[in-house]
Amino acid sequence: PHFRIYLNAVMRVRRLSEEECPAFPGFAFLEVETLGRTEYLMFSAAHERNSWERALNDGVLAIKQASYNSPLEGIDDPTEQFLHKSSTWDCHQRRILNCRRFYFDAPTLTKDPAAVVEEALLMAYEAQETD
Repeated sequence: PHFRIYLNAVMRVRRLSEEECPAFPGFAFLEVETLGRTEYLMFSAAHERNSWERALNDGVLAIKQASYNSPLEGIDDPTEQFLHKSSTWDCHQRRILNCRRFYFDAPTLTKDPAAVVEEALLMAYEAQETD
């Protein structure tokens, strides 16, 4: 398999609302949230997505009911959860952190980009002065 998500690492499975979905009319989306990242699955029909959602939730529930220990017990290698390892990005010795939730619709920028940069630089400068 090219891609695996361990059921014991799944924290939540949910459907994306219409407002959260990317602009692919006619497709349905599912969000699979693990401790270190969020994966998105795209389906050609809502009934197919619903079937996967039920199956994943049933599997996650079965594992949680079978284990009386910490939900983090099955996570023995943090790199499997928090570091993105993919041949898509040839990063050599670098790792991509923060594979968390993705927002498909970027908010429109209401401020002048130069003003946003200015505010960020001022905040960084003020943080250095307090140290």
